Amino acid sequence: MTGDERFTLERALAVIEGDTELLEQLVVLGLCERRDEGFSVAEVELMRVARVLVRELDVNWPGVEIILHMREELMATQRQMAELVELVRSRERHGGPG
Repeated sequence: MTGDERFTLERALAVIEGDTELLEQLVVLGLCERRDEGFSVAEVELMRVARVLVRELDVNWPGVEIILHMREELMATQRQMAELVELVRSRERHGGPG
């Protein structure tokens, strides 16, 4: 599966086990958008996480919204840290600050 892959509405619903109410709530909250070209891998993963939170962990929608926003912030921080580590390693390989 590539990062550019798109999921049709039907395929996205299959991943979240046909939960159209869950998808509609995510759209209402602005956590994902309905588009003709489909959903990204990241959006479908967000739907899957939301499904687990709501169905299996019984988290209410305000809690889901907070958790998903915090999850995105954590992932962004992890990406920034990985970039910083790579920058430091690159400078070390090329003889210090350049």
